[in-house]
Amino acid sequence: MEKTMNLKKLLLAVSAAAVLSATGATVAQAADWHHPAHPVVVRHDRYWRPGFRDGVYIGRDRIFDGLRAHGYVRWVGDPYWYNGYYGVRCYDRFGHIVFCEVNPYSGLFVGVIHL
Repeated sequence: MEKTMNLKKLLLAVSAAAVLSATGATVAQAADWHHPAHPVVVRHDRYWRPGFRDGVYIGRDRIFDGLRAHGYVRWVGDPYWYNGYYGVRCYDRFGHIVFCEVNPYSGLFVGVIHL
């Protein structure tokens, strides 16, 4: 009786190990398929253009100079990212708060987004 119980436990352990190893091999193959050895780099940065230094943003003082040139002399805080846009909260000439979009690489004024 004890030999049959030990045999059943052994067979159960061997079958569990076989199932786990087969599942692990399948997962490993799926991981290789989803993550190739040489991933393709795709840029989704709407501001970056060839010629800009990659990943180097311009200083905030240069951004405020560009805003002054477009007539925005009052702003709130530092530049920040908002829903994929980079800019500063500014006051327009009527005293309304608007979001002035600027290019983080060159500091050029892009446009106004009314909040």
